[in-house]
Amino acid sequence: MYLPNLWINMSDYLNLREGKFPIKIDKFDIKFSDDLSLGTLKNPLIINLSSRLGSIHLRGDTQLGGAIAYQCSKAALNMLTRQTSFDLKPFNIRVISQSPGWVKTEMGGQEAKYQVEEAVSMMLHALEKLPHDKTGIFIGEDGEPIPW
Repeated sequence: MYLPNLWINMSDYLNLREGKFPIKIDKFDIKFSDDLSLGTLKNPLIINLSSRLGSIHLRGDTQLGGAIAYQCSKAALNMLTRQTSFDLKPFNIRVISQSPGWVKTEMGGQEAKYQVEEAVSMMLHALEKLPHDKTGIFIGEDGEPIPW
C-alpha cells in the first residue's frame, strides 16, 4: 500500500532530478545536468503538485483514516522540493510545492470544494503573483504559504 503511493508521487520527479529523461516545456528540451541549456526561458519554475495532507505541521494530532500512505508520499515530495530548490538555485531555477486544494476528482469526491477548472485557474493566478525570488516554498491554490 505504501510503495505504490511513494512510486506515483515521487518516481517521475526523482527520474527528472537525476536527468534520466528530458522534460518538454513548449519548444524547449530541458534536462538537468551540470550544463543546463535553458534556451530563452525567463524565470524557470518547477511546480510540484503536492497537498496540504503532506504538511507535517498541519497534521497535528489528527489523522485522516486511510490516507497515511498518500500523506507520507506528499511529505516526501515536499522534502524533495525543498532540497532541490537549494540544488537548482545556482542555475536560477526555482522549485516550489503547490496544493490545488480539495478538488472534485475521483480522489476528492463530489463533496470537494472546487471543480478542477476552478482549482487550476486559482493556482495559475497564484503563480502569476509569485515573486521571482521565491523558491523552496509550499503554497496553496490561493498562493498563501502552507507550513511544511
